[in-house]
Amino acid sequence: MSANRNRPLDWQAPEYFNFGEVVDSQAAADPNRTALLHEDSLGNLARVSFADIRRQSNQIANVLSQLGVKHGDAVLLMLPPTTMWHATFVAILKLGAIAIACGSTLRDKEIVSRANRCEAVAIVAAPASAEIVADLRRDCPALKHYLLAGSDRSGWTSLNLAMQTASGSFTPVRVRSGQPALCFFTAGVTGEFKGVVHSATFGWTGRFIANDWLGLKPGAVHWTTADPGTSKAAWSALFAPWTSAATVFMFNGRFDPGRALRLIEKYRIATLCMAPAEYRGMLTILASSPRAPRLDSIRRCTTVGEGLPADLIRSWQSSTGLVILQGYAQAETGLLLANSSEDEAQRGSIGTPLAGHEVKVLGSDLNEIKSGEIGELAIRVKPARPPSTFIEYLQDPDRTAAAFRGDFYLTGDHGYRDQNGYFWFVGRDQEIISHAGHRFAAPEIEEALRQHPAVMESA
Repeated sequence: MSANRNRPLDWQAPEYFNFGEVVDSQAAADPNRTALLHEDSLGNLARVSFADIRRQSNQIANVLSQLGVKHGDAVLLMLPPTTMWHATFVAILKLGAIAIACGSTLRDKEIVSRANRCEAVAIVAAPASAEIVADLRRDCPALKHYLLAGSDRSGWTSLNLAMQTASGSFTPVRVRSGQPALCFFTAGVTGEFKGVVHSATFGWTGRFIANDWLGLKPGAVHWTTADPGTSKAAWSALFAPWTSAATVFMFNGRFDPGRALRLIEKYRIATLCMAPAEYRGMLTILASSPRAPRLDSIRRCTTVGEGLPADLIRSWQSSTGLVILQGYAQAETGLLLANSSEDEAQRGSIGTPLAGHEVKVLGSDLNEIKSGEIGELAIRVKPARPPSTFIEYLQDPDRTAAAFRGDFYLTGDHGYRDQNGYFWFVGRDQEIISHAGHRFAAPEIEEALRQHPAVMESA
């Protein structure tokens, strides 16, 4: 796909959207189709169909509803990458509640902060987190319901036991597309965590990521190694694959490159979304193993969130015949820029905008600057905001106002667009000494710029 992908798109987002209806539709179309493959650190396998997810999410939605959780309430989801993460996430959305995605390894103060800022009324946690959460009840006045995805425990509602008597039928609540449905916490430039609130249609836009970048197919197995508390996990391990009727693979355990290669071979994984360090680790095993696992099932390799070194692209292609496609995403936007072909990836850029996103490089006066000049990456949000773009920062109107200026959402990231329309990442706000003067503090940024004379000339 060429750099003219920044084409207009009439999103035609529905007036009402509940991602739970997508799951129910997949279950109705093919109840036995595998929705999820899961393996834990001990090698135990779980295979879950779309019909299973429909039933489990309905049961969990009924459990929450019977406790008094209702449309618009916030629910903390604090589970590791297990099958219950998926079923509970979908259940919260079916209920019309707001899913507050949290990593399963948060510390007590972080949990308190999230719970109070969101005014969460319920939390669903794993047994490993139960002792921490149990000591925090006095600090979270709005948090009334504590559900444990595991065995029974004093002071907790066992979600598994409650599901056994809950109905397997539930009608997803009608949720207006613009209403809040999700919140992700991400680190700000000064280290504090900001809550990023998305509407219900954030889940709906997963279909475009599935088609335009991940290349997902019905029944094909997709593996992303994203932390369950991130927006990347939501769109890459839930919304995009299940919209496409693809099968999600999840591994609950420490990433080990040798084991990862064996899992790819064992489950015939077709598409990967991993960190550069994970690809490099697998590459080391491939180079040293006398009997390397077969990787002929893989059709596409992707990465997002970190810089992708050119030498890694070349080495991975030399070893596997596959090119790693790089993307650029924020918690505020989902996937925004990406390479979608081998030729694009070889360039080393962060690609071109996904359809429907008008991305500009702006100067400090909010005017677009020339190709090759460094400025702030921005998305046009007027006259119509892309449904993949967040609504607001949680309880932070000043930060929200600073991010949405004029006709744009300002990402806080700096880069440039070359003459062919490809975007290049330079650094975050805190790495820029003088945006207007194109002066840079970080030595690695200066070195990167020396490799692009056109940019250095503009400085």
